[in-house]
Order: sequence, then structure tokens, then C-alpha cells
Amino acid sequence: RTISITGCSASSGSVTLTLAANTATDAAGNAAAAPATSAAFSVSNGLPVFTSLDLVGAAADGYLNAAEKTADTNIATLSATGFSTAQYLIVASTADCSAQTYSNSTLPKSNHADFTDGNKKICVKLYNSAGGAVYGASSALVVDTSAPLMPTVTIVSGADESLSASENPASVTISGENNGAYALTCVSNCTVVSGATGALSASGSATAVIQETEGTVEVSVTVRDTAGNQSGAGSDTATADFTAPTFTSLTLQSPVT
Repeated sequence: RTISITGCSASSGSVTLTLAANTATDAAGNAAAAPATSAAFSVSNGLPVFTSLDLVGAAADGYLNAAEKTADTNIATLSATGFSTAQYLIVASTADCSAQTYSNSTLPKSNHADFTDGNKKICVKLYNSAGGAVYGASSALVVDTSAPLMPTVTIVSGADESLSASENPASVTISGENNGAYALTCVSNCTVVSGATGALSASGSATAVIQETEGTVEVSVTVRDTAGNQSGAGSDTATADFTAPTFTSLTLQSPVT
């Protein structure tokens, strides 16, 4: 038999309905000798509210590089209310979160297999206790695990690859991936005057200046891309010699004819 209940108000959550003993009657008014019974059910007065799925930690800058990809770290934080279950999915940044199939109940970490190179985002599906669902997503996350190419480094010393006193200080030219951030280190017999760090131009070039001391001068340069991947080190050497030759004499040998 179906009965209607009135005057019952409940917010979202669990509600228990109890039928007192010996209160059930049939249409003729006969009372059933029955013990008290009860049933529990869920009441949902609204869908979950999604606020944000923020990228944090290694992903806070919007990039995930090779080193960050291999780490096992949390990269997202969910802010939402009114949900009982959350499921997550990594998709392309242009994908529709509501058109996906969800199965993962744990926020993906940085080393998740679905974080392949490209533009990604994390989708979330939030359920209330009655099964109603809403969707949300993080901002776009660029996954880039490829290191930049090793830069080409040249100490400007002329064709002889030697540095004279007139070539002190000397320029160092750097060529690499455009817009990458470079760092120059003096390995031996020099100090950096200017341009120890900086950004390569749109054409992929930069110039630094070093002060040398006599001997083998060596410089080394690495480049980082926007995601933070670092290249191998490019280097160059030149010989600095600031001592002019010493003329002692020019002796004529006898006999002179």
C-alpha cells in the first residue's frame, strides 16, 4: 500500500521513517498486530556546488615539466560543497567534461600516466547522495617533458681562437631555442661582466661579456624552456695571452758583404 506523508521537512541528508506498532489498518478498519518498523532514505534538496579545481604545487605555473612529471606530488585542490562523491579524469584542455566516462575517485598526481605531452585539464564530476551530478574543471595545464636543444656558445676571439689584451673583456654569443632562459658560467680563467643570466631573443640569441685572465678560458651555458626543462650544457674555450713578445736584439753576423 502507498501512503503519503505531509508535514515532514528535511534538509539534504539521511531521514528515518518509523511506523508505530499496531497502527496499520485495512480499509475495513481492522488493525494489524505488527511490531514497529522503520526505513531510512536520503533526501537531496539540491545539486552539488562546484567552486574551483585549482592547480597547485608543481602545476601552479600552468606547466608540468619532465622533473615534475616523475615526482609523486599533489597538483590540484578541489573546492566544492554539497557532494558525497567526486570522480576525476584527465582530458585535453578543449574537451567537454560532461561528455566523458569517469571511474577514478582520486585526484590525479603529477606522475599520472594520462599526463602526456600537450595541453591538458582535470575534469571532476560531483555527485550528491541522490545521484545528481555537476561538472567542473581545472584551468589548462601544459605538459612538456622535452628538454631544449644544447645551446651553441662562442667566445668571440677571431679565427685564431686566442684572446689578446685588446680582446679583454670579450663577448660571448649564445644561440639556442627562442625565448628560453639561459645561464652562463665561467668554468676557468674568467668572470662574467654582464649577461650571466637572461632570456634568448625571439630569434634564439643573446650576448654576454666576460673578463679573462691568462690561460685556457672556458665558459658553459644551459637553457631552460618555459616549462622549466633544462638543456645539456654547451661550452667553448679560447686561450688568453696578454704578454707581448720581448725583443732583445738583432745581431749581424760577420763577415757582412
